[in-house]
Amino acid sequence: MTVAGALEGVSTRTIGEHPYTYPVVRADSTHLWPIPLKMERPYYYPPYWYDPWYPWGYPYPYHRLRN
Repeated sequence: MTVAGALEGVSTRTIGEHPYTYPVVRADSTHLWPIPLKMERPYYYPPYWYDPWYPWGYPYPYHRLRN
């Protein structure tokens, strides 16, 4: 929520046993922002994801298993 207006002072109330000071605002306008329905995680690209031989495999001497 976003509030625009003039500050009129402070109000002290407690949270549990601790006092907390709240600002008092005379609101001229307010805006309630919509809540996103679904937060999608961005796809992570590893820093060294590039593989020049990807579709074909590695060159001949490197793709054989060694004993």
